[in-house]
Amino acid sequence: MSEVLVCMDIQYVRPLCGSFLGVIENEQGASSNIVLFSVSGKKYAYYNVSNPKKWRFSIRVTPERFLKLTGLPGVKPARYRHAIARQVLPCLAHSFYV
Repeated sequence: MSEVLVCMDIQYVRPLCGSFLGVIENEQGASSNIVLFSVSGKKYAYYNVSNPKKWRFSIRVTPERFLKLTGLPGVKPARYRHAIARQVLPCLAHSFYV
């Protein structure tokens, strides 16, 4: 049985990031146009919804997963410690994101 492929867009990000207990979604408007997800005031995921960084998704990960994921093509370190970013988000296996 093959794994389900997921196209990472805002329709996928919202329910995935919003499924965690205590998550707050906040849309930063005008100049940044970012959808931000946090728990107890700690930000853990960002999704840019407009140019020039449209479709960039950044998320905090464990140090071990950080090392593994930054070795993949198209995944790079984000501005925050143990966070990764993808500029162009292709359809990938669901297990990549969880």
